[in-house]
Amino acid sequence: APCFPRTDRNSISAWTCTSMSAGSTKRLKLSRPSIGSSRQSSGPALKMPGSQACGVAVPGLINLGNTCYLNAPLQILLRSPGFAEELKRAHTSRESASRGGAPSPPADQLLAELALLFDTMTRAPLPNCRPVTPSALLSKLRDRHPIFRSAGQQDAQELLRCLLLSLQEASSRAARSPAPATDRSEEGEEKGARKGEKEGEEEGVEESAGQAAGGGAAGADDAGWVGQLFEGEVEYRTRCLECDSVRCRYEVFSELSLPVHYHSSLHWSLSRYFAEEQFRGANRFYCDECQALTEATRTPRIRSVAPILTVHLKRFQQASASQPIAEARRVTSHVAAPSLLQLHRWATAECAEALKDPLHLYAIVAHSGRSGCGHYTGYVEAPPGLPVPPQSWLCFDDEQCSVLTAEDITTLFAPTSQSPALACLLFYRRKRCDDNIQSEM
Repeated sequence: APCFPRTDRNSISAWTCTSMSAGSTKRLKLSRPSIGSSRQSSGPALKMPGSQACGVAVPGLINLGNTCYLNAPLQILLRSPGFAEELKRAHTSRESASRGGAPSPPADQLLAELALLFDTMTRAPLPNCRPVTPSALLSKLRDRHPIFRSAGQQDAQELLRCLLLSLQEASSRAARSPAPATDRSEEGEEKGARKGEKEGEEEGVEESAGQAAGGGAAGADDAGWVGQLFEGEVEYRTRCLECDSVRCRYEVFSELSLPVHYHSSLHWSLSRYFAEEQFRGANRFYCDECQALTEATRTPRIRSVAPILTVHLKRFQQASASQPIAEARRVTSHVAAPSLLQLHRWATAECAEALKDPLHLYAIVAHSGRSGCGHYTGYVEAPPGLPVPPQSWLCFDDEQCSVLTAEDITTLFAPTSQSPALACLLFYRRKRCDDNIQSEM
């Protein structure tokens, strides 16, 4: 059973489940978490069904003071398909191409520290592995993104966006860097090329940051391996109701940030997100063909989806733009999310054929508490090679790791669940041939 942020003697969420082998029989042992690691949160105690999963030695991450917003996404990124391999390849390539002298830019240092952290976590001695500290990575993260220098609670979704943006920036810089010179006679030519690359790099980084903030589309070459793993594209088709002309605009997205309502489902959120928008009255659309303001409709549709789809559930709702985020109302009901997600109904005609196969839910970041105060936990499918039953999930609560079954995950995040941990980030991947979980949508 998992460890949840609640210190209730009568709740199974206050315990850690490990396993002991006695001959051929496996027994479950429950141990109280230490006083220093217990956390308070609002919400009723969680009544868990009996779990058939056994314990497994997987390194957790030490909480350095309200850094659960960092620990939970890191555990999921490490086990996201293709991410760790591409990160290691980018780090190795960067090391071979680096020269002594000037220090690396903050984004490059962040990439290097993340690669070293993942390497430490994957090489942790088994079975008695100890939690790993992400202090070096946190230091580089705060250098690159000062918003995380505060010791207070931060947002896991914002952390994920900033981290991926920095990795993309570092990878794009490495792709544009000139190859090392092999002859002194080429030194002058190389310096000129490097000067031109530096000027283009500065423009490119500013453009990339602007596109990320405004949702603009970058070229496929600029996206690099990060974009290839996480970025999709949405088509906005605007149709004039006077002359019936159509204008299309395309935007790249690294996540779908969806509205959430009480007792709603992911299907409802997607339908609201991709609903047709009407331009009427004072909000009419300027048509280039009609040379006038006309009534029009705009319909967003998915044009492409990356191997990994991140869905952000917008649980905090502000009554107005002037209301502080700390006072925002939090939607505290669970959202019905399918294990297999069908997206073809919200895709363009060209993309619908490619999206006939559903996407598979493989990870969840959950938050318990309220705005500015709470705790993040991460849930991810157990990767191959671990001594756990098929279709098991790993629950990461900072330093602690426990094992759940797929049925436990369904129970925890079902609409009727009483768990205080609410899903805020869902991670879907392209369906593999060995996926046999039935869709709930």
